[in-house]
Amino acid sequence: MLVRHIIFLSGLILAFLAPGISSAQEDDFRFEFNRQPEDKPRYEQRRLEHEDVFTKLRRSEERYSYDTGEVGIGSSSVKPLLPGTEAPEFRLTGLTGNNIHVNPTALKKPLVITFYRGGWCPYCNLHLAELRKAEKTLLAQGFDVWFISPDKPETLYESMENPDIGYTLYSDSSLDVAKAFGVAYQVDQESLNRFFNGGLNLQQASGQQHTYLPAPGTFIIGIDGLIHFQYVNPNYKTRLDPEVLLAAATSYINYGDKPALVSQ
Repeated sequence: MLVRHIIFLSGLILAFLAPGISSAQEDDFRFEFNRQPEDKPRYEQRRLEHEDVFTKLRRSEERYSYDTGEVGIGSSSVKPLLPGTEAPEFRLTGLTGNNIHVNPTALKKPLVITFYRGGWCPYCNLHLAELRKAEKTLLAQGFDVWFISPDKPETLYESMENPDIGYTLYSDSSLDVAKAFGVAYQVDQESLNRFFNGGLNLQQASGQQHTYLPAPGTFIIGIDGLIHFQYVNPNYKTRLDPEVLLAAATSYINYGDKPALVSQ
């Protein structure tokens, strides 16, 4: 609890110092995870209790496609790809400006990708710090773990509060990848004026002329090219609990490459 209080207070300070955010603008700064109450069972107990649920979520052999459509205004307009749908091919840019092309049907390892708003966002900094609890286990389970933001490549690390986190970060400054996964949205004009200096802060961060952001979200892509798990919340203050991500990853390891059980 002490560590969580320290993290919370650090986030509160970050909120006041972050560009475009002030105490007058953000008078209810809270960072919430998708958690159960504090007396929640231990992870292993929760995994056993929910194992049957995860089994029922195992994919069928039928592949589904999903049209993410055009980018709407406001985070509530996002239409993220659903579990069971094919992940799109996409391109990302690394720290040195190198481009990588990802064909989900040719993955050697299952892939966990997390979209975040940028290193300027105090909520994202806190969430990435919290996800440290899951990353080591995910890597040991054989996953690749990537984090994707609109930040331009040269500022991926320097814009973050803790640049030594060691994560694999990629730039999606055009938000083409976020659009393909259905998590991109147009920031409304009121928010642009209130938090982002009319949009200039976002354009400076990405190096692009658009004023798009991704709704924070996480996807697990299997080596079959399908999305096996997805969590996207339009409320940028509420983020995925690392324990939930680990439970979903364990479900994939146990069942992802096995035929689905179809209930009659």
